[in-house]
Order: sequence, then structure tokens, then C-alpha cells
Amino acid sequence: MVKFEYIGYGGSGGKVKGTVDAEDKKQAITVLANDQITVVKIKPFSESNVSNKRSKRLSTDELEFFTNQLSMLLKNKLKIDKALNLLKKTANKPNVIHLVDTILADVKNGKLLSLALEDTKQFDALYINLIRVGEESGNLSIVMQGLANDLKFRAELAKKVKQATAYPMMILGFCFFAILFIFNFIIPRMSVMFEDAKELPVYTEILLSVTSFVLQYQFLLIIGVPLFVFILISMAKQNESVNRFIETFMLTAPAIKRFSAQVESLKFSGSMELCLENGVLLERALELSVNSMSFSSNQKKLYASLVKVKSGGSLVNSLENTHILDDVQLGLLEVGEESGDLVSVFKEITSRTRTEFEQAVNKFTSLLEPLLIMIMGLIVGSIVVVMLMSIISVQDVGL
Repeated sequence: MVKFEYIGYGGSGGKVKGTVDAEDKKQAITVLANDQITVVKIKPFSESNVSNKRSKRLSTDELEFFTNQLSMLLKNKLKIDKALNLLKKTANKPNVIHLVDTILADVKNGKLLSLALEDTKQFDALYINLIRVGEESGNLSIVMQGLANDLKFRAELAKKVKQATAYPMMILGFCFFAILFIFNFIIPRMSVMFEDAKELPVYTEILLSVTSFVLQYQFLLIIGVPLFVFILISMAKQNESVNRFIETFMLTAPAIKRFSAQVESLKFSGSMELCLENGVLLERALELSVNSMSFSSNQKKLYASLVKVKSGGSLVNSLENTHILDDVQLGLLEVGEESGDLVSVFKEITSRTRTEFEQAVNKFTSLLEPLLIMIMGLIVGSIVVVMLMSIISVQDVGL
């Protein structure tokens, strides 16, 4: 059997890509035609591209689409291979199509879905373990729907964070280009007035020197500074000391520590809710939730809590000193632990924290807008004031 790589159009008219095993190209086209795929291009599959394709990470939105669609198909009593075939035909993103095609090939070769998913390196330990739980309990579609909801929630959370930072970046960008406009067009035209002056005020000389520097190196500043920041961030990701400093800053800086704490709380409570709701034991749920934390310091705290729980300690007492959950949330958790209904408690914590986070983001952006406009006005206004003072001083000297 030979593996062929193809591009074609499915029964719904959408473009599809994938691989198929057949004796020769003619048989491959026949097999695809039986699956209602019209082949446009087909060639022997090149193994040299596998590592590159598999290493490309899928976005949270793409993973949510895959999980949600597969859950819906399995809920309608379709077998896994048939569901994956249908999903491949309806998917319109090459990354998702390749993912489905890879999983389908493994499933047809007798692998469990959980093992096939694990081999793609696209899914975290929490996802894989819950799929395994679903396979063992026979509730795979229900588990996958829960995972789809969790991925959707995480995608929305990431969008909220981006929205909170997008507007400030836009204001700062506008301010930067406004200053560049002044240095490029306004000040050079007005500098002619100062050519015959024998002595200029210090602030005027500083303004002219800064203008000269900007005009000479502006392209280097526009391209070089962002490039330098990008390289610095890339290097920082590989440096443990720098990462530790960034974590400390994110968790202690007055303006952002509240957001960081809420995001961590949301990730933890959401993971615990998902695990416990699908029948995962408390200790295992806590272990899987460790990797859902963004900061290594919180991961270490949760691992220490896990050790305490394994030693017979209560969940509330073990989490008390982690500061991942606040006092109110710990109080709710204590009630849930006593009543034996931790799922409802974690669901309540997730819901409350999400509402608080959204309110905090809206408040932050509404306060930041006038603040940034004021800062921009002060910067541009200061330059204008210096220009006017320079003109007045030159006229006074002339008189």
C-alpha cells in the first residue's frame, strides 16, 4: 500500500486536503470518489513534511471547532472513524484537516482515540486524560462537549485579555505617529526662524537637537525598536531568571496583579470543574489542574497542595496558602467539601470569577481611555508649548 497526499473538493463544495492509502494513484482516486471527494491534485505522500506539519500548533479556536464538531457527531451515535471522516469533509482549515486525517489514520490502524490524540502533540494532559475517562465510561460525547465548552471559554478569556490591551496600544501608536509628524513637518519648517538667532534658550536647543536625532534615525527607531523588543522577549522565554522576574511582576504589579490572579483562579476552577464533573477522582483532578496554571510559582503551590491532599489533608486547608482562591471562594469550597458537592461549588466559583473579571476589564479600559488621552495631550502639548516659547523668545531678541 502507498500513501497519497491529495487536494480536492468534498460533496458540500468545500476544499479538502488529506492522505489516503491505496495500491496506486488510480485506486486512490476511486477510494476518494466513493467518499464523494473530487480530486484536483494527488501525489505520493512525502514523509519529510510530517514533522513540520505536526509541529505547527493549532489555535484554541481550531481545537474548539474540532472538539465541538466531533462531540456532536458522536452524540448522534456515529462510530469514531465515520465521525472523523465527516469532520474532515466539513473542515475548511488546512491545520484541522491535517489533524483529523492523522487521527483517522491511527484510529483505522486500531489505536484508541486518546492515544491517537496524544501522538499529535496538539492536546495537553488534561484533555488526553479526560478523553481516556470518556472512553472507559462510554460517555465520550459528553466528555468532549465539556472539553469544547472549556476550550471556548479559554478562547473567550484570551480575547478579553487582548481587548483590554488593544485599545491602549492603539492610543500609544497614534501618539507616537503624531509626535513623528510634528518632528518631520512642523518643527523643521519653524526652525528657519531660529537660523539668525545668536543665542537660543536651552529648551529650544534641546528641541532642535531631539528633532535632528529623530530625523536622522527615525527609520532605525521604527524598525529597530520593535525588532529589539521581539528578540528580547524571545530570549526571555528561554531564560528562567527572566521568566521568574516577569511572573513576579505580573503577580505583584498594582495595575495588573488583580487580572493575573483572576485569570489563574478561572483556569484552576474551570479545570477542577471539568475533571470532577466527568468522574475524575479529586487527587487526579488536582494533579491535572497543576498544568493549567500559567505561572510556575502557582504550579509549585498546587503541587504542594496535592501532596497535602494525598497525605489526608482537606482540599480547603491545602489551598489556603496558595492564594489562587480568595477567602470567599475558599469558604464556598469548604461548604462544598463538607456536603460532597465540589462540582457545583467549582462551577459557582468559575461563574462568579468570570463575571468579576469581565467587569474589571471593562472598568480598566474605561479608566485607561481618558488617562492615555491625557498623557498623549501632555506630550504633544509640551512640544507645542516649547515651540511657542521659542518663537516668542526669538521675537523678543529681535526687538
